[in-house]
Formats: sequence, C-alpha cells, structure tokens
Amino acid sequence: MSGEALPKEALLRFVVSPDGVLVADLEESLPGRGMWVRPSLLREAIGRRLFSRAHSGAVRVPEGFLDSLERLLRARAMNCLGLARRAGQAVTGFEQVRDVLSQGCGGCGVSARDGALGGRNKIRWAAARVPVVEVFNGTELSAAMGKENVVHVAVAPGKFAQQIIRYGDILSCLPSRDVLNVDADASVAV
Repeated sequence: MSGEALPKEALLRFVVSPDGVLVADLEESLPGRGMWVRPSLLREAIGRRLFSRAHSGAVRVPEGFLDSLERLLRARAMNCLGLARRAGQAVTGFEQVRDVLSQGCGGCGVSARDGALGGRNKIRWAAARVPVVEVFNGTELSAAMGKENVVHVAVAPGKFAQQIIRYGDILSCLPSRDVLNVDADASVAV
C-alpha cells in the first residue's frame, strides 16, 4: 500500500469479500485483487482506512480483526510445528536442539519467549547460521509438540521450517495481546 517494492515474503495479502469485508489471505490463493501490506504497517492501514482507498470502495474491517489474525497465525505456526513433529522433522530439549543448530542441520530453531534468557541466548549463539523464532510461549510449544515443558525446538530444513519462520516474522511485527496485558499489569502494580 506504500508503493514500495518488497519481496512477497515480507508482506501479507488481503482481499475483500463479495460483501465488502476485509479477509487475510495467508495462503495467497483467494480470488480477487490482492492488497499487499507490510505487517508492521497493518494497524496504521486499518486506522487510516487505506484498504478502502486501495479497493476504491468501502471495506469493512471486522471488530477484533488484528486479534483474530494473530490467533490464526499462531494456530497455523503451531500446526506446522506439530506436523513437523509427527513427520520426525523436529526435536526438543536444550542439548538436542543446541547440537542440531550448532551443526547447521536445522531449518529453524524455536525458543519459548518465556524461557530463561540464558538458555535462549545459548540457542541463538549455537544457531548462528539458522533463524531462531521467539514469539511463542512454552505452553504453545508444549501443546504443539505433545510434551510438557517444551522450551526449545529445532525443525529440519524444508516447508515446515519456512512456514514457521514466516509466521513468526509476521507475529513479531504485530503487537501481542498478552505482552500488552503484562505491560499494563506491571504499570498498575508500580
């Protein structure tokens, strides 16, 4: 919407349904003229009604659209992680993840954002050549991996890792609901 030429991987595609409602097209397969937006500018695009201008007509953005989009992205990423686990393309545990990533054999690493900072730093260091996604919490990772107390995961190179990285990148641009609530609670307590 800004007119900048960016790679598709850095953008989200949106279309307008026949009844004028904005729809996120994560698979980039829905019919209609797509509107591509950098995730970090999404809130501004909605607030300034840029979708209506780009569409040359009224576009209705449903209440809670950004929250729904975040939930959808999180669910899709965790689905990819669960599929990677079932396909034998994911390992958990600090030692195993560190070893896989330090050998450059992983497609991506995933560390729980609520995990210990020291452990996350060690995983980042071991994964010098591999991206590490840190936008999910331990509860989400544990549910996706079918185990308790999962903090670190290494995913083999391929489609699952690419999707997890993409969804993680998009989520990192969107303000997280629970991070905002933590900040709000901390400011009240002080």
